[in-house]
Amino acid sequence: MDSGSNALKKQLWSAYQEDRKAALHAGEGKCACTASGRQCEGYEKYPVFINRGQQGLQKSKRLEEARPAQAGHVVASAVSSHGKRSPIVSSPACRYLFEYQCISVFWESFSARSVTAGRPASDPAWLHHILNIPSPTDILRQALLSLAYTRLGRLNDDAATVLRGQQVYGKALKAMQQALYDPHWSRHEETLAAARCMVLYESFESTSESMTSWFNHIGGVARIIEVRGPRTHRKPLQRTILESMRYNAMIACMMRRQNSFFAQHQWLTEPWMDDTKSLEQRYVDQGFVLSSMYEKSDAMLQRNLGGDMSIREEIFEILRRLLDGLSNLQDLSQELAEVEGQYARSKPAGYNVKELCTPQTGEVSIAVASATIIALELSCAMLAAALVDRYTDRLHLDDDDSGILADISPYLDQCRIFTLSRQLLQDLQTCLEGNFDCTRARLIFPLNVVRWELREFPEDSAKVRELFDFAAAKGKYRIVRSVQKAGRSSVPSIVLNVRK
Repeated sequence: MDSGSNALKKQLWSAYQEDRKAALHAGEGKCACTASGRQCEGYEKYPVFINRGQQGLQKSKRLEEARPAQAGHVVASAVSSHGKRSPIVSSPACRYLFEYQCISVFWESFSARSVTAGRPASDPAWLHHILNIPSPTDILRQALLSLAYTRLGRLNDDAATVLRGQQVYGKALKAMQQALYDPHWSRHEETLAAARCMVLYESFESTSESMTSWFNHIGGVARIIEVRGPRTHRKPLQRTILESMRYNAMIACMMRRQNSFFAQHQWLTEPWMDDTKSLEQRYVDQGFVLSSMYEKSDAMLQRNLGGDMSIREEIFEILRRLLDGLSNLQDLSQELAEVEGQYARSKPAGYNVKELCTPQTGEVSIAVASATIIALELSCAMLAAALVDRYTDRLHLDDDDSGILADISPYLDQCRIFTLSRQLLQDLQTCLEGNFDCTRARLIFPLNVVRWELREFPEDSAKVRELFDFAAAKGKYRIVRSVQKAGRSSVPSIVLNVRK
């Protein structure tokens, strides 16, 4: 057996031991005492897990203190969070103990750093809330297990564990298909939670050679969310799932150059009626606006109107929206810089605050937020430059049109674009060097953008390829390789056809 497999099994051995002891205490097995004809005193003290936290192995309470009021159940604690409840799965049957400890180990390896020193991780928030669901349904349990088995198997080069995860995922898919045909379960929060876990699974495993499976799952979860309606996503579990899926949907829409219902007014406002939007969710709003502009520009190109005067208003409406987007993104970038400065002042010299996840940035680190904002800025500028280059010299411009061109011109300056591209590359290197698995899936979009912007600079292009390779191979994110293979197919058609 290889060293990776041994390491994984050592991590989970304590869970197996407690599972076995609890089963004996419940009378479900035979121990050495009964086998030899002696009287067995059993396991009167209730078993608990010893968890590995940020400070290392955590010493358990005295066993009798850990016994819950109701006998016959074991509470497996994954990790503590913000000094409140731990993400746990309550009261599992004895046969599930090993499974839930496996999920706990997966969480510890996947979660990100809190802003407060000494606090365990709680990001991604949607997964943290899912792990707090007591007595999850079979479909949710299977979705979580498929994630845990395959991820731990991949990271430890344990083919048997990966295979087990794939088998569990097949069962979860079948259960999901059945749930979606049921009027009650299709709208149930745990069905939504299980579907969200499956999107993450597809980013790890990418069950098709292209991005098709990943896109399909994103579209499926988006449809579940749409049917449930915007006002049903105000509670912490539902809203954090919504927020994480908005980012995934934004990426899918931009790469497919499609509009989304997420850009509609009620979906931009109603889920946050009782709270404020994080900086992360506000830049995602800009991404949905940009994806709709991609769709419109591609439609114009397909109509092949060339210099037709009838499209002047359509072109300049897109340019107005892009100008507003660039201005908003610049404001968000300044706000992020202030957040970074605030945390830098509170940390010791040399501390890399860019790796922190903050309340302002949501479930992503400062570096990931910075990379995404820059990628959106570059994408807006790329589309605007293509529209200006292809159409404006063929059209009669009035004073308002000339004013828009004058306002947007500084954003299209090649020196500015090159500087932003280099900064994006630096942010991506910081993100991938971090120790937090959950943030790496967020780098697909920025990686794709910087690859295009620096394509004519061999040294920088080589660095981008190294980042793709790191995320896909060492990071074990198969979807990254699918995005890399897609190449120019994700670039707006009008950009590819400019000057042709």
